[in-house]
Amino acid sequence: MGTGWTSAPLVKENLITIRHQLTMTTGLDDGVPDNDCTLPTCLIYKADAGTRWAYHNAAYTLLDKVIETSSGSSFNSFYQQKVRDKIGMNGLWIKTLNSNNVLYSNSSYMVPTVQTVFPNSLIPNAPADMYAALGKNDQKIYVVPSQKLVVIRMGESAGSVQFAVSGFDNELWGKLKTIIKF
Repeated sequence: MGTGWTSAPLVKENLITIRHQLTMTTGLDDGVPDNDCTLPTCLIYKADAGTRWAYHNAAYTLLDKVIETSSGSSFNSFYQQKVRDKIGMNGLWIKTLNSNNVLYSNSSYMVPTVQTVFPNSLIPNAPADMYAALGKNDQKIYVVPSQKLVVIRMGESAGSVQFAVSGFDNELWGKLKTIIKF
């Protein structure tokens, strides 16, 4: 990322890794007026990287530039060649500034804007080792390492959605556990 991409002191900025950006543990302040702003003045130090999770859209969207620089191609070209075409996916990758994707593990979870870790399962019917990216409009990516399984749901909302979670999640995994032994 170089230096000066945040307004954090350099010693604090240097603590932030790509993994921190991917896991939303950069320590940057999520209480800024525009959570999608990628200007250094919007990327403000709040805590050391890795010590605090907070949904902060801007920090991870900056990784597009890392992918473009390291691959030598545009983000869309990289995605199409390395992901979409390899798995036979069709459709478009549309980049928006208003993403509400949140990554959850199934043994505990947090919700955007709250610094509380809830110590129970968000989706009780799902395998204990499942991770899920629960996105805007009820789009989902579920990853179950023990089953070597990835399930993707695209389309319209399945109903009442709160913090990217709906009744669809638990209902789906209730049906899947009747055919998949976990």
